[in-house]
Amino acid sequence: MGVHVSEEVGWSFTCNRRGHPADGPYTWLRAPEPPALGELTGISAELGLDVALPAALKESRGTWVEYGILERAYALANPEDWAFLIARYGHTAVAAKRYTVSAFLGGVLGRLQGAGTIAGTMGAATGRWSYNGSTGYWALHPQSSISDKLSWADSSFTVAHVPGQTEV
Repeated sequence: MGVHVSEEVGWSFTCNRRGHPADGPYTWLRAPEPPALGELTGISAELGLDVALPAALKESRGTWVEYGILERAYALANPEDWAFLIARYGHTAVAAKRYTVSAFLGGVLGRLQGAGTIAGTMGAATGRWSYNGSTGYWALHPQSSISDKLSWADSSFTVAHVPGQTEV
């Protein structure tokens, strides 16, 4: 619910929920026009994530991949953009934080799924994300049966894509 400030300013809105990039409530003026379905704005548009994230799925075509595998593929294919996102949002593998690069990319993936660019479903979380219990699994269209999936635990990948981590 908003508060009318003035005719010149319009309405002020405040969200007191958690999950904003900065701690505390988030306040903005006037409700922004929503982007078109699947349209990316801001940093996600600047980084071309509507192309880069589906491209990160290409080597796994025909397989549903756990979020961590997609994140790793994106990080390795786009190291400068990945470093920028880590510096901006952080990662729980580096330091505990409420809003991380994983949350940011998860939101972008959700918008891409909503637009029909990629397919998404939920499945068991493994590896670094196992504390969540479940996480997203992603695939390019046409996707295979959900039984054709690759989890982090089933892969031979390391966690080296996160700054400050060593190969395991």
